[in-house]
Amino acid sequence: AWPALLEEADAVGAVAVVIGSRGLGAVQSALLGSVSSGLLHHADRPVLVVAPCDEITPVGPVLVGFDGSDASRAAVDAASKLLSVREAVIETVWITYSAVAAGGAAGMPVGVTSRAVEELDASVAMRAEQTAHDGVRLAAGGGLEARAEASQTSGPVWCTLRDSAESHG
Repeated sequence: AWPALLEEADAVGAVAVVIGSRGLGAVQSALLGSVSSGLLHHADRPVLVVAPCDEITPVGPVLVGFDGSDASRAAVDAASKLLSVREAVIETVWITYSAVAAGGAAGMPVGVTSRAVEELDASVAMRAEQTAHDGVRLAAGGGLEARAEASQTSGPVWCTLRDSAESHG
């Protein structure tokens, strides 16, 4: 069904495609096909996938993952144009070096390794804050009222963004 939806989006000049997700899971989606996944991977315009939820129209802010890349700049621009009636949180997620430093530091004194990891983490955290604020400036330029957040994670970035979205409502 996703090719037909994209064809119709082209025909009407849609600025975005909004679709619900049935939440079938990986196996059922693989067998039956996932319309939302097809749209996400093939659309040339913003796609908003709405997961099943109790509240029909959530009232919380919009969460935009921002890493400074062209794709994340396009996401901020789309959020500014499509969702400017809401508050936004521009979030940059960074990964701590302490989770991976032990493997590369064999034979080094613990004190040296610890200081180096702390310095790297502090530098990456500062850069993540700057990146998030760059995203806020970009959002403000598009008329979106936004605030910056930088979050540390040691796991998958998508999990951190999902958890942040839930905590922000």
